[in-house]
Amino acid sequence: MSLLESRNRTRPGPLSDADPRLKLIVLVFFLLCAVSLGPGQTLAALGMFACLVAMFMISLQPLRSCASALGRTLPFLLLISLPIPFFAPGEVVWRWEAWPAVSLTDRGIELFGCVLMRGILALGALIVFTSVTPFPQQIRALQSLRCPQILLLLFGFLYRYGFMFQEEAARLWRAREARHIRLSAGAELASVGGLVGVLLVRATERAERVYGSMRMRGFDGQVRLLDPPRCSVRQIAASLAVIALLIIVRFGESFAGV
Repeated sequence: MSLLESRNRTRPGPLSDADPRLKLIVLVFFLLCAVSLGPGQTLAALGMFACLVAMFMISLQPLRSCASALGRTLPFLLLISLPIPFFAPGEVVWRWEAWPAVSLTDRGIELFGCVLMRGILALGALIVFTSVTPFPQQIRALQSLRCPQILLLLFGFLYRYGFMFQEEAARLWRAREARHIRLSAGAELASVGGLVGVLLVRATERAERVYGSMRMRGFDGQVRLLDPPRCSVRQIAASLAVIALLIIVRFGESFAGV
C-alpha cells in the first residue's frame, strides 16, 4: 500500500459517514469560535476543549495517530508563540539584565496562553476533520461550496504528488545509503546536493509527463467528481445542533456577564 492510499483510509465511525459539506461547515464555525477566544475567557476555552474531546470520541479514531499528528505540529505553534511573553507590554514579572536584555510581562504570559490555546483547539479540530474525511471527500465538499477551481487544482496536485515526491525521495535516499561509503564533510554535502538535484530533475520530468497525459485525455481545468455528496435531514439537524452548541459555549459567558 502506498503512502497516499494509507492516508485516504479512514476508520469507520459516525462522523466518517456524515456529509463532508456539513463537516466542513461545522469545522469553519469551530475555527471561528476558537480563534475569537480572548485572554481571560477560561470557561469558554474549557467548553471548546470539551467539545473537541467529544467530537474526537464520537469519531472513534485511534488516539495514537491523532496525538502523533498534534505532536508534530505543536513545535511550530510553540515556535511562533514563544516570543509573545517577552515583547507584549505590561507589568514586568522577570527581567534578564545581560545582553540581550529581555523582560517577561504578565500581559505577555496571558497572551501566550491565549495564542497557545487557540492554536491547540484549531489544530485539534483540523486533525479530527482530516482523520474522518478522506481527501477526495474534502475536494467534493469544497467544490460543492463553490470553492474556486484553481484552488481545487492546487490542493489536489499538492496532495497527490506531494506524497509521490516523498516516496521518490525515500527511494533515492535508500539507494544512496546502500552504496554509501565514509566521506569527508564536504564530500557528504556534495553527495546530498547531487541527490537533491536528481530529485528535482525527476520531479520536473514527471510533471511534464503528467501534463502531457492530462492534455491528451481532454483535461480543461475543470474538476469533475463522481458520486456527489448527499446529506439527510438528520445530518442537517445534527450539524445545526452542534453549531448552536458551539455558539452557546463560546458566547454564553459573555451573555451571562451582560
